[in-house]
Amino acid sequence: SSLDVLHGISIQPVNMNFMVFPKYDYVLTIRPTTAGEFAIICNEFCGIGHQSMYGVIKVLPEAEYEKWKQEHGM
Repeated sequence: SSLDVLHGISIQPVNMNFMVFPKYDYVLTIRPTTAGEFAIICNEFCGIGHQSMYGVIKVLPEAEYEKWKQEHGM
């Protein structure tokens, strides 16, 4: 959700785009078919700090994910 202004989420390289309007809650479900890192950026100019709005989704192979869960008590 967004508390202030319109934002846009872009997940690359799968070219998935999603608009986030203020004061609405959203659930975005993706089902990756390959392991790797997927960049997340805000693709809607939203003001000061816009260029710093980014992140990464890291998709692990199933065996590596199960190991990670055990190591983190999940």
